[in-house]
Amino acid sequence: MAKPPHLMTLADLSVSQIRNILTHSLRLKKISTEYLSPIAPRPINARLLKSPPQQSLSHSTIAMLFSKRSTRTRVSAETAAVLLGGRALFLGRDDIQLGVNESARDTARVLGGMCQGIFARVGDHSEIEELAEHSPVPVINALSSLWHPTQILADLLTLHEEPALQAEPSEKTKGPHAQLAPLKPL
Repeated sequence: MAKPPHLMTLADLSVSQIRNILTHSLRLKKISTEYLSPIAPRPINARLLKSPPQQSLSHSTIAMLFSKRSTRTRVSAETAAVLLGGRALFLGRDDIQLGVNESARDTARVLGGMCQGIFARVGDHSEIEELAEHSPVPVINALSSLWHPTQILADLLTLHEEPALQAEPSEKTKGPHAQLAPLKPL
């Protein structure tokens, strides 16, 4: 059986794959804005509400393995899973026996037998490597002691959304940023 694709570091992705992820993320962000906005006394764009994001995680459960807690990462990952038609199964340090009574190998096999993906926020990078080595489903590194590829992707998207970074440098621009080429639109 072929190994599933894992995201341990950005080095696991080609430049083309990174560009595709950012382009898709930007599209999803634009589509999802109306769904994610708090209820407000403004009119909601009914056209957008009739066309939700593609349900690419329909009938899928994503195990969210969090050895290290993070409110923003948990809320955004759970929201994204639901928005894409899936379920997020949060498993905190106190919910499972990883490293106590169960090895990462056993945990990867159990989760991979019942879930379609693992989104893991761990301590030491060796934990995520062991999960990926034994998992029959894709593993995404949401944070390890060495890498944080999901944060880097989010930061790249933010940079691409900044209009000032897409403009040609003006003659008035001085300093270290004067030599930076503008970002190409996604």
